[in-house]
Amino acid sequence: MSIDLIDRIRAAGEALEARPPDPRPAIRAGRRRITRRTLALATSMCLVAAGTAWAFASLGSLRHEPPSRIAQTPTPPPPSLATTSFQAFWGVSVPIPEGWYADAPDPELSAGFSVATSPGGVAGPLHSPAIGPADAWLTVYVPGIQRGCEISCEPFPDPLTRDDLHVLTEHDGAPLFERWGGWSRSEIGLMFWVGPEASQQTRADADMILASLHIPAPEPSASLLTYTDPHRKFTIEYPDDWTHAEDTLTPHLSSPAEIFAAGTYRLRAGGESCWHFPVNAMEDLGPTDALVWIAEARPFGGHYPRPESFPGEPPDQEMDARYCLQNPDKAYTQWWIAFSQDGRSFYVLVAMGNDATDERRAETWRILDSFAPEPDPSFSPKAGQPTK
Repeated sequence: MSIDLIDRIRAAGEALEARPPDPRPAIRAGRRRITRRTLALATSMCLVAAGTAWAFASLGSLRHEPPSRIAQTPTPPPPSLATTSFQAFWGVSVPIPEGWYADAPDPELSAGFSVATSPGGVAGPLHSPAIGPADAWLTVYVPGIQRGCEISCEPFPDPLTRDDLHVLTEHDGAPLFERWGGWSRSEIGLMFWVGPEASQQTRADADMILASLHIPAPEPSASLLTYTDPHRKFTIEYPDDWTHAEDTLTPHLSSPAEIFAAGTYRLRAGGESCWHFPVNAMEDLGPTDALVWIAEARPFGGHYPRPESFPGEPPDQEMDARYCLQNPDKAYTQWWIAFSQDGRSFYVLVAMGNDATDERRAETWRILDSFAPEPDPSFSPKAGQPTK
């Protein structure tokens, strides 16, 4: 390299201005890095503190608070396995668990079904001294006196639960449940009680029996027909599957005078004997049939009020109508009821075959309950006698 070139390079270098770099950008970058590191450290410390506080709080609650009562409630036991079954009068076989007893009342008196945890309590559990506070019972029955479905004739739910029943009253320290409904063509009642000291197993078994009843829905009731006699001045209702006698069944009887007759079969008038009774109609009465015959007489002497309940009247098996038949030992039950109402007097003959169903018997008494004679115009309610 020539000396001239070297001198020119040195002269160019000396002509350049030499200054130190500006430190401010580096300072600002350093400050930003410091801020980010400080924030990250503070956040980490907060998270650690919060986690520690939560852990101590959880440990404290485990040390001082008792477990919830709900978690301590034992699971109800399942119902006991049925060891036998009992045929209820509505045709269902009801399972009977171990330790329970079943029975039915006298079928001649009423249809009934009872189960109880006490063998001495099935016949009449409501007032039985054999039933204690640890017992339970259930009974289903058709009442001897029909109430006309004052409460309800709706079907029973199936399955039936305790929530479907109504509290009647408190009995021996526990609620006594009941429910009324329809069955076949009659009313049916149910009562249910579980003692205040009954075990969980007894309660589970009682609910199982309740759900196993399967009481069938009622059959459609026969429509009622109303008969009005403008001459004899009375009205009466009877089911449309009964036969109303268009002609008198006692054509030779003038006093008392027959005013109404109806039966569950074709009614034949007359008879070989005893013109004052519907003999032929009684001869034709079948084992499941029923007959209602009403006659009006001159006002009785004495006091013969209308019965408050016709079904409560006792039968009269020795009344002489029986001895008017060809076979006085015919298998039927008869009633002879005499009463006065509002200055008028009546005789009522009721005959039922001994195999008549509870529904048929209920229909018979309902006919008489519907009998509504008009008062004698000369009758004085205050005096209780016809006015002169």
